[in-house]
Formats: sequence, structure tokens, C-alpha cells
Amino acid sequence: MFLTKNLLKATIDGAMRIKDEEAIELCYYLTKYENLKVGPTAALNLCAAVKIAKQLGPGHTIATILCDYGD
Repeated sequence: MFLTKNLLKATIDGAMRIKDEEAIELCYYLTKYENLKVGPTAALNLCAAVKIAKQLGPGHTIATILCDYGD
């Protein structure tokens, strides 16, 4: 684990663990049903965003970055 320079002064609200299997499953789901081909890093971000959205409930906006592609 390391922090890149752009995060050294960032305030982190929290973190969560996502299982690799969950991210890989989402990669395949996104390809099949959403026509989005992403890699596991982007899927991890999306898994976390979905979990946060479920915790917060309706009326909130969640944003994430799909930071890789599924080669």
C-alpha cells in the first residue's frame, strides 16, 4: 500500500473492501448487459459506489471513475 502524491493531503472519509470475485463478476455483467468493457479496477470502484448508494438510500448522487478498460 502506498499513497500517490495527489492523495498525500486528501481527507479520506472511509474505505471498504471489495472481494476480487465481486469485481470480476461485475466486469462480465457490465460487458453483457451495459455494453461497457472495463477492467477489475474500474469494477472495484463501481462495486464500492453501488454499496455506498445502497447505504445512503434515495436522493443522493454518487460519482466514480471507470479508470481502466477490459483488455
